[in-house]
Amino acid sequence: EEGGNAVADVIFGDVNPSAHLPVTFPACTSDLPPFDDYNMKGRTYRYATKEPLFPFGFGLTYTKWEFKNPACKVNEDSVSVTVDVKNTGDCDGDESVQLYVAKSERSENDPICSLRAFKKVHIAKGGCETVRFELSKKAFETITDEGESEIQSGRYRVIVSDSSPDSVSVKLGASVPVEVSVQI
Repeated sequence: EEGGNAVADVIFGDVNPSAHLPVTFPACTSDLPPFDDYNMKGRTYRYATKEPLFPFGFGLTYTKWEFKNPACKVNEDSVSVTVDVKNTGDCDGDESVQLYVAKSERSENDPICSLRAFKKVHIAKGGCETVRFELSKKAFETITDEGESEIQSGRYRVIVSDSSPDSVSVKLGASVPVEVSVQI
């Protein structure tokens, strides 16, 4: 009943949109693996190697965001992550700050990256907020070829962005991702 009014509010700038895509849209169906192939390679943002039309986590807004000063602190059972998020645009806005984890040196079967946390924040135009994440070490688990989950020691990339961290997101208008390396 109020759908038309809601669309008008967004079009006329009375509401600043802040939604993000929950899936990846491939550029064409030939980029997808065969339906009867259950291997994850080529599926979702975690394993896709071809450039998508619209990436997972992407969203449009009337403002601009900048991510700076990512930092990690490894604790006994967790990893603390902080990042400064600045609203560099001309209007107040809500942003879903997305945190991805990726192995620095991954095998062919490991995901490219995995969304491990996100937080929605409201920041006034020109404002800056330090966003904090507390990750359990389970966020660094991988699944072995035997189907068991394990935390493999090594270096990991912790990436913060407003979309999945790929070049398409930035071309479409997302912020440049920031990252920090952490030893687990």
